[in-house]
Amino acid sequence: MAYDPKLEKEDNLFIKKALGRISFNIKDSEFIIKNQKAIRRLYAQDQFPNFTEDMFVDGIKKDAINKSIRRLKDDGQKEVYKDVFKYKYGKQGPGELILYLLVNNIELAGQASGDIITKGNGTYEVKAVKKTKSGIYANQYTGFFLGAFKPNEDADKKFEDVEKGVPSTLKTVLKIKELAVKYKDITGFTSETKTDVGGKIIDTMRTHPRIKTEFALLEKDFAKLAYQYFKEFPVIFFDNRPNQTTYGEILEICKVPQDRIQIERITQDKMKPAVTCP
Repeated sequence: MAYDPKLEKEDNLFIKKALGRISFNIKDSEFIIKNQKAIRRLYAQDQFPNFTEDMFVDGIKKDAINKSIRRLKDDGQKEVYKDVFKYKYGKQGPGELILYLLVNNIELAGQASGDIITKGNGTYEVKAVKKTKSGIYANQYTGFFLGAFKPNEDADKKFEDVEKGVPSTLKTVLKIKELAVKYKDITGFTSETKTDVGGKIIDTMRTHPRIKTEFALLEKDFAKLAYQYFKEFPVIFFDNRPNQTTYGEILEICKVPQDRIQIERITQDKMKPAVTCP
């Protein structure tokens, strides 16, 4: 039998530091219920010496999951937790791996619709988000892109991503940039070839008397399209602010209604929404 001594917590911490790894040779398609026990064992051995069975949670329960997350951060493990929280296997996003480790009987959907699939508790999207107490988008969830979603019956085929079958917001993006240039004396936005439109410019168009009526129509179009994504599954919103004590914890879980969807900004010609829960 290979050398297998009983190790103290300090020994495990030393081994983890020596190995210096935050990931393993696992495909994103292998995060299934069948492999959950083995993957948990890997992370308990090499990342979280304090990871024990009493931290496992049945179902998507915000308070219980956050309690376990805070325990993972204990004993000088905050930096390790940050690395694991943001690590992505393939198409995964921040937070999905943490849920897989903590919540019993779930699997990660990979490239399919929905980010996590639970046994008996449905499917959820997972978003790592920003949230501020003041400013333009106070108390709204921002800083994320929409994922893949099915085109609705009215999807404009010209602006549809043919390869993925995903309706694109590019049409609205182009119209917003055109509008910003039209009122460049107000927005300061001078070229439709720019791929980024900041939140301040978006808010100026939303509120300025000369622009707001035209902009409202475009934002309504975006909300209608984005809702085709949000209506499918509840969203688990993770705190993605590294300077906050709640970094990597769940802020809220909800289904986002259409009337709670706004445009935050445009980044690389892709729309970022600002949303709130009911």
